Amino acid sequence: MTTEAAYTALVQEAFIDPIRSVLIIDDDYPTWEEILDRKSLVGICETVATPNPESKSWLKQPGPVLELIKKFRQKKPGLMIDIYDGAKASDTDEDVLASHLHQSDMLILDYQLNGDKGDGKKSRSIAHALLENRHFNLVVIHTKADDLAVPFNEMVLSLLAPCAHLKDKQSQIDEAAARIKAYDGENPEENILKALEGAFGVEQYFYTRHAKTGMKALGLVMNGTAPFVGFKEALDKLGCNKGDIPKLLLWAMRNFETRHAGQLAEQQHRELSWSSDHNCLWVRTDSGFMSFAKKDEPDLIGVLKQALVAWQPSPSRLLSAKFRSQIDEHGVIVEDRALSNRHVYAKFYERISKGTQEERMSLIDEHVDRHIEQLTTEIKDEIRAFGISIVNSDDGTYLKHYGIDLNNKAENELAIRHYNGYVSTKKTGGWHLTCGHVLQLDGDYWVCASPACDMYPDNNVVGIDSDEERAVRSFVAMKLYKRNGHPTGPQINSNNLLFINIDGKVTPFSIYSGDDKDGEKTVAPTWRFFLSMDKGKITKDGDVFKAQIARLKTSKDGIMHQAEEAKIVSQLRYEYALNLIQKLGANLTRVGLDYAV
Repeated sequence: MTTEAAYTALVQEAFIDPIRSVLIIDDDYPTWEEILDRKSLVGICETVATPNPESKSWLKQPGPVLELIKKFRQKKPGLMIDIYDGAKASDTDEDVLASHLHQSDMLILDYQLNGDKGDGKKSRSIAHALLENRHFNLVVIHTKADDLAVPFNEMVLSLLAPCAHLKDKQSQIDEAAARIKAYDGENPEENILKALEGAFGVEQYFYTRHAKTGMKALGLVMNGTAPFVGFKEALDKLGCNKGDIPKLLLWAMRNFETRHAGQLAEQQHRELSWSSDHNCLWVRTDSGFMSFAKKDEPDLIGVLKQALVAWQPSPSRLLSAKFRSQIDEHGVIVEDRALSNRHVYAKFYERISKGTQEERMSLIDEHVDRHIEQLTTEIKDEIRAFGISIVNSDDGTYLKHYGIDLNNKAENELAIRHYNGYVSTKKTGGWHLTCGHVLQLDGDYWVCASPACDMYPDNNVVGIDSDEERAVRSFVAMKLYKRNGHPTGPQINSNNLLFINIDGKVTPFSIYSGDDKDGEKTVAPTWRFFLSMDKGKITKDGDVFKAQIARLKTSKDGIMHQAEEAKIVSQLRYEYALNLIQKLGANLTRVGLDYAV
């Protein structure tokens, strides 16, 4: 089997095989409501007897619809199919409809829901609402348009927001606009403005906005290479030099956005990408994938698979899709196996029912973590086998699907940093401070290094005496020091560094203030006692986690503390946090020696 064929088979297994149901939204297809409603059924019989040119085409030619449904039924296992007449949905119903689409694994969406002359607005509205939910949706846009590029272009435009980069370039855009206006004033017969607008359309705009091609756009414009041949010819008439071209390209982008303001989105959909190959059109966001097919296409699943292959999902995405499908397919059986030990769960529930509110929250958190671990253990064998099949079929091309050149030194260093951040930190969470939380306080960074059992809100207070009303808890935190540059191998493995993901940027930190070049620092880490207020409970403001913290300080008046708001910027995985506790413990239990220096 060739690598291409093997990769197609992997995409089939990860994305296509899990499909179990299809929803068709088309105003030209039969629905259960039409067939089962007595009045509607009478109308159907009358239409068949006396054809009405305004009636649905399936009444005159049921063959194409029947063939499409047969194609879905032939899949093993056969697909469940439902049909909805999208033309009957009012504007207020579309969001309600989209909220139920997560029940379907695949959506066939007619682009002209207002008849043959439909403008696609209703379909785009349904697609937008669909892409707002958290279920990953597979969509085929079904159209009677002769050119698939028409609905494709309109769909991409409706998902794209105006380029944020242009906001900082207004002076250059104004300069270019003034030059064009002056030229047209002196040469009205040439109408250079119209020539520039005509040569910079959807194709050129998409090229400049595309993640893979955007960086090449300026060079292609300067060289007059496709798709900017006509645009460069117009620029030559304008008589601009190479130094002017960047400004005129910015102007062209802003001019295009002004001309298409009604088609662009107010807010861009997350992780938006689209095909640069006109032979296979697709659009993707973080919650949906759309392919495009003509109404006379009999194999819509084949079209979807071809588009998914053209997207080139990385091995990691293939594994993730396989994981998701295994949970869906085996969830009930796996869950039953995990819950088979009734003694365990009876004791678990007894502890919940007898505990305080805080104890219940902690027990449920622990239960969820253990339960997820049991569920994933049950399906791990199949996921592992699928992952091995990915590697075994690779001839060295799959790494390119990530769009990262690891042969480039800077890219490789960034990849190392992000990988180390991935293995050592996790998404910040929880409802109270715990071991591994990284705090930002007055510009400094501290990591909680007290054992997790000491930080439960209802556990006995450790280190200080506190009454329940004040609900003060103490904990130890170690100070973190930023490291500049990129640490090398010996430094990384010195057991002195942490790679912490803060707002998407991974930064190396050390628990020591000195230089780490030798990789074997023995300087003592900096640690302090902190007080957490309100039993260490965390508040959440949007995506930002916060906690009320107090530091103990001495003055001539004695020991003082003042509560401050600390931001929780990251969270270490438990094994990395435990490693810090062990290093702190070794420091606290060291034997002082009386060497002279």
